[in-house]
Amino acid sequence: MAIYHLEFPDAVSSPDDIRLAVRVAEQLENELPNRGRRIVVEVQNRIVILRGEAPSAQVFHLAGQIVWKTPGVADLWNQLIVQPPP
Repeated sequence: MAIYHLEFPDAVSSPDDIRLAVRVAEQLENELPNRGRRIVVEVQNRIVILRGEAPSAQVFHLAGQIVWKTPGVADLWNQLIVQPPP
């Protein structure tokens, strides 16, 4: 089960950033392997920040590729932490 949490840094987030965050979360949901994970998607000025855990380096890199191919993304800060299963 995938859990995506959208965060906005302040109450004045632009409608474009909100729409972009939703698109990124939808793309991640559709294209990442469906393993239990929690990923926070934050967008500020078209810069996407991913936080949370990735179960492998492969998922870490795949998440970045998915974000980059989402229309409207100006930059990516991939702050996911690779946490292999026990």
